[in-house]
Amino acid sequence: MLNCLKFSNILKYSLATAGVLAWFPASAQVDEIVITAQKRAQGLQDAALSVSAFSGDYLRENKVYEPRDLFQGIPNVSLATNATAGQLQLSIRGVNFLSFSPISVQPVLIYQDEVVLNSPQASGLFIFDLERIEVLRGPQNTLYGRNTTGGAVNFIAKKPEIGGENNGYAEITVGNYGTVNFEGAVGGPIGDNAAYRISFQSTNTDGYWDNRTTGDEQGDREQNAMRFQYLVDPSDDSSLRLEAHYANSEGGQRGIKSHGLFADTGFGGPACVNIDLDDLKSSCVDGFGAAVIEDNDVVTSDLANDRDDIEAFGISATYKLDRGDYTITSITAIEQNEYDHWEDADGLPVPFVLFRQKSDTDQFSQEIRLASDDDSNVRWIVGAYLFEESTEFSTAVPIALFDPEASFSDNNLVDHDTSMISVFGKFDMDITEKLTLSTGLRWIDEEKEGNAQYQFAVGLDSINVNNADAFLFNNLVNFRDPGSYINAAFSESWGLWGGEFGLEYTTDNGSLVYGRVARGQKAGQFTDAPDAIANGGFFTPADEETVLSFEAGIKSDFMDRKLVTNLAIFMNEYDDQQQQVTLPGPVSTVVNVASSKTQGIEFDMQYAPGNGWQADFALGLLDTEVEEDSLSERTGGTMSIRPGRELTNSPDVTASFKLRKEVELDNGSLLSAVVGLDYTGERNFDLLETAADPVYVTDPSYTLVNLAANYRFGPDNKYNVSLYGKNLTNETFYTLMQEFDIGNSILFMGNPRTYGLSLGIDF
Repeated sequence: MLNCLKFSNILKYSLATAGVLAWFPASAQVDEIVITAQKRAQGLQDAALSVSAFSGDYLRENKVYEPRDLFQGIPNVSLATNATAGQLQLSIRGVNFLSFSPISVQPVLIYQDEVVLNSPQASGLFIFDLERIEVLRGPQNTLYGRNTTGGAVNFIAKKPEIGGENNGYAEITVGNYGTVNFEGAVGGPIGDNAAYRISFQSTNTDGYWDNRTTGDEQGDREQNAMRFQYLVDPSDDSSLRLEAHYANSEGGQRGIKSHGLFADTGFGGPACVNIDLDDLKSSCVDGFGAAVIEDNDVVTSDLANDRDDIEAFGISATYKLDRGDYTITSITAIEQNEYDHWEDADGLPVPFVLFRQKSDTDQFSQEIRLASDDDSNVRWIVGAYLFEESTEFSTAVPIALFDPEASFSDNNLVDHDTSMISVFGKFDMDITEKLTLSTGLRWIDEEKEGNAQYQFAVGLDSINVNNADAFLFNNLVNFRDPGSYINAAFSESWGLWGGEFGLEYTTDNGSLVYGRVARGQKAGQFTDAPDAIANGGFFTPADEETVLSFEAGIKSDFMDRKLVTNLAIFMNEYDDQQQQVTLPGPVSTVVNVASSKTQGIEFDMQYAPGNGWQADFALGLLDTEVEEDSLSERTGGTMSIRPGRELTNSPDVTASFKLRKEVELDNGSLLSAVVGLDYTGERNFDLLETAADPVYVTDPSYTLVNLAANYRFGPDNKYNVSLYGKNLTNETFYTLMQEFDIGNSILFMGNPRTYGLSLGIDF
């Protein structure tokens, strides 16, 4: 049964937890944010679909520098991250794909000013100087050009202003763990018909985790990013915006802990029992005689030169021509990134399993669309979309077997190309003044092809495990077992379609009631794992997945917009879900898990009674279930996914509460404080785990407590001083969990308690 049947208990938890759905400055009225989620400007309360929105002011006030802060507490949205800094994998309403491969296509994709960031490596690098962020629950295949069966996230930069004044801001932040961050922007007019804006962000930390084995700090990061925009109006009815962005992020892997590897009795020992992952306490000692360290900011990795470097660059040109009855929009974009990663994949104080990956990705996209006048009784958007991506990557999984010198390694080198073309249309018709019908359709043709090489490298005694580049494919050729070498081409294509149908009705009191049926498809998926190439699984990609969604909702405001509420209920039929699993061999590959269902509720409210107070509350209830298993047939019955199993990265409850107070002092200065709670229910990270033994891959529920205080003063209150604290109770939680089938947990740690001070100026 849906968890909403236990609403009273969940509400009790939620009110004691925190986060934010959408935040607006506290006043005697809740301000409404304007969004473009449906490619037209409209108020958040006027959009007939479930959307969460964040203003740029929210990001600055709450010191949101990375996705791990942003996506906590949004109803039925959950973020998974591994040991890398820039990657993120979002689950919306249970639709997700737990793979961090450079060729994995997520069902929830990031769009930066309408340009998809398809590569997961660079998807979380540009969260600064934004006008807003929109989180759309899916499917969103009609108006969005890639395979968004789960939803879409729009990062929308603050734009240059033609005819405006010179403006900008600068802010420096210092905090614990050696944190020194700087963020700023400057913009202004260039003549009468052009303007520019330059934005910059630098985030730096010594690392959140003390590595007791190497004596170093782990998770160190030096990240610099910039964005340049130039906006010009060549004529009265046209505009051209040129944008370029660049980011360079260097540092080490994020913290990993190992809990109970090989158990108490050494190699092949029994599984640990009585594991308490809530605070990492148990009597379990691993096969090397080491107990897990309870401290949230301590790890014991043996790798001394872990590496996690990302360099990303992109340019785009957005041209708009307004012909009165219709508008033509063209968006041309190039994205590139290079990813270089070297990781201790087991979290042990001795060498065991390491992971090496290096990739180079080039992306081109072109969208052109025509849209009718927004004020017409019949509104339409039609267009075409082209997407091409080329990725070359090398992956190695060295097995060190407890010796400082690596012993053997699976290794691959893959060239992977994707090409896609689609056409789409969406039509809205006002049947009456209060009733509107909406329908849309997108047809997609997608092809993936390339070449894969595999080798099994042996006799690696001369290679030190701290020499990362030695484990790239071309550097291991001399160690190749000749009988292991594979060099083969692969190719597959898919014809896909998505669409939607909906009705929306405005009641006499102004509430919006809507119903929506949407279908989305995501193309088939190859895995990146070397062992899958060796066993033939690489050349048999998973089939396309399909999500059919039924949603109904109501959006209302009361008491002259002092109270705003949104309620949505939904059910998804989720067929042929793609999942990365480890089959006997072991072979890591992508398979379809047949049929699942997700259903739930989302509710949020903002209340601004006046006198500087505002309270925001949000709640998501989610029930996910595997209804049919296809893995047993594929593996001859050796492995299966238990019907009734919850889907991965899909907590049953997500909730948030935020309380803000702003006071105007006698001298005109403004003092504000906000306290927030984010609650995430327990979530599973492995579909293969059995019902009798789920603890190793189940993240316990957790609550994060955050606080921010701000003092604005001086002429026009342009100066500000801020104090902030995140995860103030130092809650232990995980962003991903893995299990090696030998009674252990590999735990990817969430950030421990952080705090700091910021000084800033607006001009």
